[in-house]
Amino acid sequence: MKKILTICFSFLFIKAYSQKDFRPGYIIRPDGQKIHGLIDYRPNFSNFYTCFFKQDSLAEVVKYKPNQLKGYRLTDSKYYVTKVFQMDDSKDTCFMECLISGIAYLYYIYYNARDHYFIEKDTVFLEINNNDLLYSVEFGSEGVKHIAVKENDIGPRPTKSRKSYQYKGVLSVLFKDSPEIKPLIDNLNFNKESLIDITKTYHEQVCTSEPCIIYEKYNAKKIWNFGIFTATGIQKFIYNDTYYGGSIETLDILKPFEIGLKVQISNPDINNRFYFQYSISYNKFKIDAVTDTKYFDEVRYNINLELLKNELSI
Repeated sequence: MKKILTICFSFLFIKAYSQKDFRPGYIIRPDGQKIHGLIDYRPNFSNFYTCFFKQDSLAEVVKYKPNQLKGYRLTDSKYYVTKVFQMDDSKDTCFMECLISGIAYLYYIYYNARDHYFIEKDTVFLEINNNDLLYSVEFGSEGVKHIAVKENDIGPRPTKSRKSYQYKGVLSVLFKDSPEIKPLIDNLNFNKESLIDITKTYHEQVCTSEPCIIYEKYNAKKIWNFGIFTATGIQKFIYNDTYYGGSIETLDILKPFEIGLKVQISNPDINNRFYFQYSISYNKFKIDAVTDTKYFDEVRYNINLELLKNELSI
């Protein structure tokens, strides 16, 4: 007697890994003293509000908040400075990332699910932005008027929006001692790379005695890795036939063959060790076995198995 059994499986596996990444660096105490040791390099949203520090690999980890330090820095890498800033109607304190320091300082923070940039020069510390500006259009005897509208004051009148280009006005005023830079500001895009470049250019035009320092390595991009993989291994298969009373147990060494595709996405700007990885693989194998049952002297089993495996790793 011959019995054929075909089985198809599809699985989704989700894996999450938590890692610590202590790197050389130092903290700056309120009195200005630098203490060298190891700092846990985490995603930006964590670095803005917490610094995990230990003086050596065997020491206990100490957790610092912005009001406990002047700042901290990872050696030859990111530099965070304690700053108090105004956002909407509230004040907050954080470790703001210093992107460049010189005659002017440029800072960055990810806050309320948005990127925010601050410029500091002399006693001025301001946010620069390119927010949407809401306005309504009115027609009157004096012609067409554009009236600014606050987001929470939108009424029945139709409103439109445009970019404010606020950052161009602020930078033009703060960098006015360099007339050559004005055309560059007029054509400036609002992104991290452009803001670092314009701050660096301004410093080079007004200060020739010493260079500015760029802490942010802004050439990091999202990295996509693709790959095809194959695998083989040890297969153990146990099958009990409750109908005919037969059973099969097999152990095959290096017999199953698997092929698949793997995609990995990482963003070093967020964290060098943080990534998403998705893989899909297909495995097919066949088992031919003969066994005795309580009803028949011999039952031949032809079992075909197909496995489709989906795996998401974080």
